[in-house]
Amino acid sequence: MFLPNPGLLVAGNSAGVPYAVWLAYINAKPSTSDRTWTSSAVLGNEFYRVACNSTDSITSLTLYGSTWQSRFRSQSNVSHMARIVQHALPSEAVFNAQRAARKVVLMKFSSPVPNGPALSVNRNGYVSIADGSQPYRMDMIAWHDETTQQVLMSNPFEGSAPMLYASADWNP
Repeated sequence: MFLPNPGLLVAGNSAGVPYAVWLAYINAKPSTSDRTWTSSAVLGNEFYRVACNSTDSITSLTLYGSTWQSRFRSQSNVSHMARIVQHALPSEAVFNAQRAARKVVLMKFSSPVPNGPALSVNRNGYVSIADGSQPYRMDMIAWHDETTQQVLMSNPFEGSAPMLYASADWNP
């Protein structure tokens, strides 16, 4: 389970962080893989960077299960990064802002474990597809908020509210 370091919650970025600082940090983060906005997710237990893209249509992209308080299926041509991000962010407005600004988000997934079926979830403007095999869960998503100039994070699996991003290697 991802647990933030409470000592860094305020010290980490309370004064505001330019997007360029956040981007440099996640681009240099070890053990981080890149995924495209429209790629299907085949994940391991590591960090992933995804650049949100406002020009790519996501109408035909799918998500089986959900990243929000649930598990999702991640195999080729099943669940796509755009939909994974859409369900993980705290609101449709945040999702749309990240897309419009073409921001890069950072995500952390747990190792796959067997789990029961997940129901269809209507979240942030997309209804996911019910499925019987949901081995993955998202333990953290972090993003740069343009309005506040803060780097925020939440735990979608637990349904946590956004808080300031904290990590042992984050010291802007």
